[in-house]
Amino acid sequence: MVRWRVGEFLEQHGITPYRLSEKTQGKISRNAIYEISRADTKQVKFDTLDTLIKTLREMTGAPVGLADLLEFTDE
Repeated sequence: MVRWRVGEFLEQHGITPYRLSEKTQGKISRNAIYEISRADTKQVKFDTLDTLIKTLREMTGAPVGLADLLEFTDE
């Protein structure tokens, strides 16, 4: 099973979902960011992942990748 780790990532870096949604400049809706950060969504578009990665790289100055946002478990 693949699960979201965005909420954990945001918490570790002191970023709120609201702040992230503001930084995406409307490319990802505020509701979608909140759903993703709570791991309440089961689907994602590649352009959403692209925007998340680029925005979080800009906000943290870190080399954010898919493994920072998604995790595979054997559940």
